[in-house]
Amino acid sequence: MRSCKPGVHEGDKNQQSWNCQKLGPRTPREWGSPTLYCFSVIRLTTYEAAIIKKQVSTDGGIGVFGCDKYDIFAAQGRGWMGDGPNGPVWTKNFVDAPVTRSIDNTAGNTPLFRNVWQAVKQARNWAVTEWTVKVDPDAVLFADRLRSHLKPHTGKAVFIQNCASDSLVQQGGVMMFGSVEAISHKAINKYFNGGGEQMCNNNNQYGEDRWLGECFKDLGVLPVTDVRVLGDKLCLPGIWNCGDGRAVYHYYKNVTSWMNCYSEGKGTTW
Repeated sequence: MRSCKPGVHEGDKNQQSWNCQKLGPRTPREWGSPTLYCFSVIRLTTYEAAIIKKQVSTDGGIGVFGCDKYDIFAAQGRGWMGDGPNGPVWTKNFVDAPVTRSIDNTAGNTPLFRNVWQAVKQARNWAVTEWTVKVDPDAVLFADRLRSHLKPHTGKAVFIQNCASDSLVQQGGVMMFGSVEAISHKAINKYFNGGGEQMCNNNNQYGEDRWLGECFKDLGVLPVTDVRVLGDKLCLPGIWNCGDGRAVYHYYKNVTSWMNCYSEGKGTTW
């Protein structure tokens, strides 16, 4: 809770009064293995903010808030998302940029996400975890399942190619799809501190996921293909239900469908 009210609270089993004596700082959850820093990028005036607020207020924090460290970025200002496992959650700002159409007929958002990654670097949470994971707000993330996929590759300079598609011929039919981008600590450190920001200041004609994958390859970061990470309507073999044990499901663009997928994946009813 954000504050303490003296007296007996509704629902207290022992019916004893709270005296509100402060015992110490808020106790964080124990970190998982491997450790994850997860972030989402949202527009404050859209359904994306509502989904994030639902994540932060459900089951002690789900989705990106099931990770050890987390951030929510927005270009439109500072927005209150709720109380997360580590305390109050406010959006962090990044510099906006226009979005066009890519040569693959997807969102041409590479300049925007270069600015996002600059904000991620400045936030510094990436520096204390073994993996950095960008998660779209309309993607349903089960953090502990993702850990099991990433654990064998922890400590290496790698990124996860999570999407196979017959239409992605320009990338050999497999890529790191933008709904979830899992990048090891050594890999993201190469981008931030190994000249990546300068070397990869190109390919504005790509969508950000293709741009980032090509950037890592140029930096000598190895791709690891694991298409069981992601269930996505645009990736083979497609998505049939949210209960088949994958780590991430995409895309669910309102709170009801997002929570229905989460509940199905968790094996509960929402």
